[in-house]
Amino acid sequence: MTEITQFYTSPEQIQQIATIGHNVPGFVLCIVAILFLLSELGNSSKRLFPVYTGLLVLMPNIFWIYVFFSNGLTNSIALVKIMSNYPEVYLHSLTWLTNTVGGIGEFLYKKGKLQHPLGFLFFPMIFIIDGFLSILHPHGGAGHGDIFHNLYGSVIVLVGMTMIIGRLLQDNLKRYFIYTSCILIIIGGFMLMGYTEPKTSFISAFPTVEAPSAQYFIPKNNFADVYVDTNGTYPRFVQLKTGGHIRFIKLDDSIVDIGSGPHPKHDKYPPLNVEYLEKGDEIEVQFNNVGEYGYHNHGDDENVNFQGIIRVME
Repeated sequence: MTEITQFYTSPEQIQQIATIGHNVPGFVLCIVAILFLLSELGNSSKRLFPVYTGLLVLMPNIFWIYVFFSNGLTNSIALVKIMSNYPEVYLHSLTWLTNTVGGIGEFLYKKGKLQHPLGFLFFPMIFIIDGFLSILHPHGGAGHGDIFHNLYGSVIVLVGMTMIIGRLLQDNLKRYFIYTSCILIIIGGFMLMGYTEPKTSFISAFPTVEAPSAQYFIPKNNFADVYVDTNGTYPRFVQLKTGGHIRFIKLDDSIVDIGSGPHPKHDKYPPLNVEYLEKGDEIEVQFNNVGEYGYHNHGDDENVNFQGIIRVME
């Protein structure tokens, strides 16, 4: 068992938390952009900078406090192991650290408590570091998130660079660069608000167990998702108890015709003949009798990547 299964029974639970963990910061970033713009170019700097710096510090800290308290403080050691073992998690932990240090540094700089000539870099460096961490974000075995994280990271790095230039300049030129950085922050914010964590994320964290003939994924709640795309189906081996359910989820526009064995009759378990699925389709199949039920891609029946087995036990 991996540590992550102590807290979550399926990848979908993590998907929901990860999606919220992107959407809420996106909304906060848009607010930060507006407050920062008014603070830099308006007459309310003394009232506004504590707000936008406070938001940047509180946002990740509230999230991590929720994660720890919702899973029980007695499990803190296991949670720390998860944070250190999964790049998807510890890179976001570094983002939390960056926002906290950068936000406090910006507050002290604006407050006049930080007299170092490079103090103005605290706030822009939040975006530069966060952007590079997003680009470094692992993209998973299914290749998820590569375009999003790279594009978002590039936008956020550009935010920091334009912000530094704007703070070094004066008058009108300063104004143009500050405007640009705020527009880019809002673009990044909208990207996060529209983000949905892929269903295949963290699927590798849910372990298989040794079975006589193959490796089987055993869902805790007797319900498992099988993902289908151009590369195959995964997990391809699932072990259920009688009455369990399998849900086939189509991830892309590839042509796959899932059929029960044996080929070409597909008559061993007709409910398993889910046939063609469109992108986004979800077809649920229940298994009430003990046995092993195989399936394959009717149009490419010799491709082992689409040959799965569902073992049903008492």
